[in-house]
Amino acid sequence: MLVPHPFYTEPPFTNDVGLVRTANPIQFNQFVGPVCLPWKFRESTFTNESVEASGWGRGTASRVLQKVNLDVIDNANCSTYWRKSQITSGQLCTYTPNKDTCQGDSGGPLFYTEPESERLYLVGISPQISLVNAPNIDCSYRIKAPFGTRIQVSCELSQPRACNIDKVIISLSGREDLANATHVGCADGRVRKESEANSLFLRMRSSSESQNGHFICTLSLVQPNCRCRGKNENMGRIVRGEDANPHEFPMMAGLVMSGSTVIFCGATIISEYYALTAAHCLTDLEGTLTLLVGVHEEDPYKKHNPYAVYYPVKTIIVHPEYNERLIINDIGLVRTESEIEFNARVGSVCLPWKFRESTFTGESFEASGWGALRYKGPYPSVLNKVVLNVVDNANCSIRWNKKITSKQMCTYTPHKDTCQGDSGGPLFFTDPENEQFYVVGVVSYGYGCATHKPAVYTRVSAYLDWIKTQTNDTSYCVM
Repeated sequence: MLVPHPFYTEPPFTNDVGLVRTANPIQFNQFVGPVCLPWKFRESTFTNESVEASGWGRGTASRVLQKVNLDVIDNANCSTYWRKSQITSGQLCTYTPNKDTCQGDSGGPLFYTEPESERLYLVGISPQISLVNAPNIDCSYRIKAPFGTRIQVSCELSQPRACNIDKVIISLSGREDLANATHVGCADGRVRKESEANSLFLRMRSSSESQNGHFICTLSLVQPNCRCRGKNENMGRIVRGEDANPHEFPMMAGLVMSGSTVIFCGATIISEYYALTAAHCLTDLEGTLTLLVGVHEEDPYKKHNPYAVYYPVKTIIVHPEYNERLIINDIGLVRTESEIEFNARVGSVCLPWKFRESTFTGESFEASGWGALRYKGPYPSVLNKVVLNVVDNANCSIRWNKKITSKQMCTYTPHKDTCQGDSGGPLFFTDPENEQFYVVGVVSYGYGCATHKPAVYTRVSAYLDWIKTQTNDTSYCVM
C-alpha cells in the first residue's frame, strides 16, 4: 500500500513525506530492524547539530550503502539560498561544503544519534533533486517510475555566475548517453517535460567558476490517460456466433500482408504502437506485414470505411521460447512504424494486471474474428463474435490427452468455437465490477472447429512481464 501525505504539494515540496506498507511482515534480525521515531524531539530544530544521511546515491550510483555526516543549518539561513522557496517549519536543511545527498538518495533518512543513549532517530527525509550551485558539480540521476506511468520533470537553473556553461541535461527516454537530450540553461526559465515511458535520466553540470544560484528539478508521477476501451455497445467466423456490431470491438485488428486485403490472423491493440497476437502468426512470413485497424468488413475498400487504416509493421516480436511442435508460448507482438491514431472506432484494450492469479474457470468470455464459419467452410464478410465458457486445465488436458500448461487456458461450449483464421485474435473478459474490457487469451489452436475438444488459448496474464519488457517504450493503463 502506498500512502502519500494528503497535503503534499510540488513545488515547493511541502509535506513531502509518505509511507509504504508491505504485504507481509518484515522479518527482523540482527541486520534488519526499525528506527526510532523522534517523539521526544518534537520541539527540536537540530540547528548546528551533526546528523548522518545514508543511501546508494551520489555521483555514479554506488553498489554499497554510503553514509555522510552533515550539519543542520537554521531555516532562515536556508531560505536565503532558496530565494523562490519558503522553507517551512515542517522542513529542515543541511549544508556541509563538498558533502551532500545525491542521485538515488531521495526518500532516504537523516539520522540523529542521541548522545545520552546512543539511540538512532529518524529526523529527516532526503528531498527531491535540488542542488545549490557549487564549482564542478557533475551529478547524475536515474529515475524509474512504476510501469505504466510517466514522469513529469520541471527544471530550472536560477542565477548562476557561469550562466552559459552550467546546464541541466534531461533524457526523456532514460538514455544514459543523453542522446537527443534536452539542455536547460539559466536563460530558459522553468522547463517542463514528460518522459517517453517510465524512465528518465538527468545530469546536472556546473563549471569550475560556478557560484550562487541553484539547480532545482521537481518530479511528479503522471498517471496514464486510461485509454483502454470497452465495447462500443451502441455502434450500429467464429462457429455458431453472430455478426459483431460495426466497430463494436475498437481494439480488434487484423494482420495483412502488404498488397493484400486478406486478414490471415487476428490481433489486439494494447497501446498506441503495439498489438498482441499469436507467435505462429508471425513465423515464416514472406513480404511486408501490416496491421489493419478500424475495420468491420474484411475488405474495407468495399465500403469506403474512413476509419480503416493499414499501419506498416516496424518490428515483429516472437516469444523466444515459442515451440511450434508443442504449441506452447504461442504469443507475439507487432510494433507499428507510426503511432496508431485512436478515435471512437479505434482504441486499445486493458491488459489483465488485476487478474494475474485468476484461472477464470467457469467464466464466460467473448472471442471475435474474421475466421471460418465452420471447419473448411466459408469466411464471413464482417467481424464475428461468440460467447465461450472457460473450462479448467485438468479437464482440458484429459480431452487433449496431453498437458495443458498453466500458461494456457481452454474454452468449450457445445457447437460454438473459434476456427481457421481466428488465430492470434483475442479472448475478452468483461469485469462485472466496472464493465472494463480485458484481453485474457490469444487464440492458439483447436481440433477442427466446435468438436469434442476444447479450444486452447495462450493465457495473457502469464506473459505480462514479458510484454512489459518488450514494450518499455510505451505506457499502459494499469487497472
